[in-house]
Amino acid sequence: MLGKLYIFALIEKVEFILLVLNLYTKILMMKKKILLSAIAIAVAGSSFAQDRLMKRGRSSSSATDEFKKAYFGMGLGLDYGGLGFQAEFLPIKYVGIFAAGGYNFNGIGFNAGASFKAFPNAKITPTVIGMYGYNAVIVVKGATKYNKTYFGPTVGIGGELKVGRRDNKLRIALFYPFRNEKFENDYDAIKADPYIKMDQEMLPIAYSIGFNFSL
Repeated sequence: MLGKLYIFALIEKVEFILLVLNLYTKILMMKKKILLSAIAIAVAGSSFAQDRLMKRGRSSSSATDEFKKAYFGMGLGLDYGGLGFQAEFLPIKYVGIFAAGGYNFNGIGFNAGASFKAFPNAKITPTVIGMYGYNAVIVVKGATKYNKTYFGPTVGIGGELKVGRRDNKLRIALFYPFRNEKFENDYDAIKADPYIKMDQEMLPIAYSIGFNFSL
């Protein structure tokens, strides 16, 4: 009888040990699954973050590389043909090639040239400008024989302020026109004419202001 009880007790202990081992094995498997799931989530999160960073880097790079290549606007000054219009094309973001036509108070005025843009990605861009076309006009009321338009090269400096999301721009410039000898002679003749009253002498520099829309 005692032997049978001992055997039953031993069997129960073995079953209990097996139950504990089975439970322990299940716990280990659950921990393993949880660990593998955590690793998979971490890897997926890392890949997603890396992909987002790469896309952001590409979009930032493309935003820096892209630029508006064509503009059309209106203004007042030599680089707008007087009171007129200007069309500009940018083969690269540092250089703009433009042509302008307008009314210069004596007739049709035109100019064509190029501008160098020092910091094209900035909100305010300094510019250096060179062009050829009309650079002086004489208009005398009551003495139309003096009314003439003169042509020659002009250089200048200026700035462009980007406005709005489309990078439209407000342009201002200060120019130094290289006026020819014919202009100087005609201008001296006007000053020497006693029948002509000059309110003020012509300045050796010229100003310009305009607004260009991106296309």
